[in-house]
Amino acid sequence: MIISSNTPQQFSSLNGSIKVTQAQTINEQKKLDEPVKLNIGNNDTIINARLNGYVNEEIDKRDKILKEHYSKMYQENIKFESPVNHITDKYYTENSPYYIKGLTKEERNIASYTEIRHLTMKGEISEFMYDDAVLKGKKTPVFDDIMRAEENAYNREAVNNQFQTLLNKHGITIPKDEKLTFTIEPNYYTLKINGAKDENLAQAIEDILNKNSENVKQLFFHINYMKSDSSTQFTKEKEDKWNIVNSVKEFTGYNLADLEVKEDRFLAPDGTDLFKIFKNNFDERYPNPGFDKNTILIYYENKLTDLARKGFENVPDLVLSIDYENRSFYDIGQKENYGTGKTAWIEEWNIAKTSEYNAAQNKINYKSQYTENPSEFIRLSLIYI
Repeated sequence: MIISSNTPQQFSSLNGSIKVTQAQTINEQKKLDEPVKLNIGNNDTIINARLNGYVNEEIDKRDKILKEHYSKMYQENIKFESPVNHITDKYYTENSPYYIKGLTKEERNIASYTEIRHLTMKGEISEFMYDDAVLKGKKTPVFDDIMRAEENAYNREAVNNQFQTLLNKHGITIPKDEKLTFTIEPNYYTLKINGAKDENLAQAIEDILNKNSENVKQLFFHINYMKSDSSTQFTKEKEDKWNIVNSVKEFTGYNLADLEVKEDRFLAPDGTDLFKIFKNNFDERYPNPGFDKNTILIYYENKLTDLARKGFENVPDLVLSIDYENRSFYDIGQKENYGTGKTAWIEEWNIAKTSEYNAAQNKINYKSQYTENPSEFIRLSLIYI
């Protein structure tokens, strides 16, 4: 069973965990005042915000059990003249010699549906239901909020590794125990580094990242995906501005930060009302969308008008920061930290919720007291680190 916590989904394989090792310090290689030499060539995007191949071990185990079972059922079913009739007999015809006893109505429906789907897909299917009777006694609870936290930690290790690859590519080593703060502005995705003892080092890192703004953009998205409800970096006003800026970029190609405002309307460089361009492109992309297009367009027009009326510079930007030390990024402004060596709270949280779930009498209507507040486990983890 995957147990939903109703925690908002946050934005969404490396084989095995990523090992973190410490390289030589910059002091061992050059003097602090010696310029850092760069080799900036074709700067491919290396950083990937979150799609790094996370796989939950329990879900993977269940999928393998179900795939093996239903592949076997498919091969048996197609031996019959009417595979569908045979499946019906197995699960619904009590006087059939093939009838399977001991299943609930729901379990029969799941098994029948899945076997028929296999027939339709000629044995190729990858989606299963985890209330399947095949999994009785073979599964432990999976909590979606815990799974998201584990995925966040996994992606953090991946991003750490990707950033190190970028540094290695350009021959840059960050000294051991030197704590840097990376700050990204959201309109052009440019990055600034604070805290470096060597300004040449800071400038070198800024240069290789800002050379390809997609790497900075991916790091920005990564910080965004890792946010928790306790984060002090995010406000609704900032996020609303960031969302409308990105929507305008997507549908018009223009950056609101560059445009003139006149009579509460953003204008394209040729003087055209920007929303007119937005609407035309939106209509072209979604001619028959299957959703209420007018409501969405009204929403965007209102957001644009509101931002124009307030003044672009008067509404704060969603500027995001993240710390970096000893080959790992560390979250700031929130209790939940996904940096290397700071994630013991996730396992503590999982243990507590699993124990609570196993002790619950009514598992169907189970609701955890720990669902919305992992901060106690964060505190306990810090005590033992």
